[in-house]
Amino acid sequence: MEIIKNFTPDEYYGKNMEYPVYLKNTRDMGVGVFASRNIKKNEICCFYDGIYIKLDEDYISPCICHLITGNAGYNQQLGNKNRESFYVAGFTKCFRDGGVGQLQNDYSTTTSIDERRKYLKDKKTNTFPDKLEKDGRIVLVHRANRKIKKNEQLFHDYSHLYWKYWSIMWSKEEMHKVNRMYSAIIPHEPELTTGDDDELKNYICRAKIIERNYHAIKEFSRYLSGRAPP
Repeated sequence: MEIIKNFTPDEYYGKNMEYPVYLKNTRDMGVGVFASRNIKKNEICCFYDGIYIKLDEDYISPCICHLITGNAGYNQQLGNKNRESFYVAGFTKCFRDGGVGQLQNDYSTTTSIDERRKYLKDKKTNTFPDKLEKDGRIVLVHRANRKIKKNEQLFHDYSHLYWKYWSIMWSKEEMHKVNRMYSAIIPHEPELTTGDDDELKNYICRAKIIERNYHAIKEFSRYLSGRAPP
């Protein structure tokens, strides 16, 4: 595992960006991301903020991202390159202006491919991801795939596979396994600060701890996933 340097779109473009979004509680989706003004097609709405990491095994990504976020946080794949996989352990709250891409909801939780194709065609999901890279640094932004009206909620497609495996990944049994690993490794690290798990310094500290203990976590994960004997 390697922590990758990321940056904001402001740094990428060399100017102060305006992110036309705000957060608001929804009726049945928790916190949602909404347009603060009319947004043009292809305009950057926000970016996916979190700890950007490089892994040599895909199967370990949910576990690693869970350990970094300290709870059932967000796990976004960025792609593969030279047999290595890139992910973001997304922050569960907003720490930087515009860093709310990970807080967007999916328009539907359906696992039906046909239903998803229909609402994607109808553009019920109104943003799409776009990866920006420069000098070894990376950031995932979300652009509007059509005109978005002021106060309209932003939706991102999680894919049918996410919802197909979501109940398995975050089942009580699986969470118990990961929490066993968390309890065995994280609390014994003196550098971990105390306080709210959602504090930015704790995200960064946990990521560094996991980077140091990656090989042990990887072997334990192989055992938990049934890939190796205890």
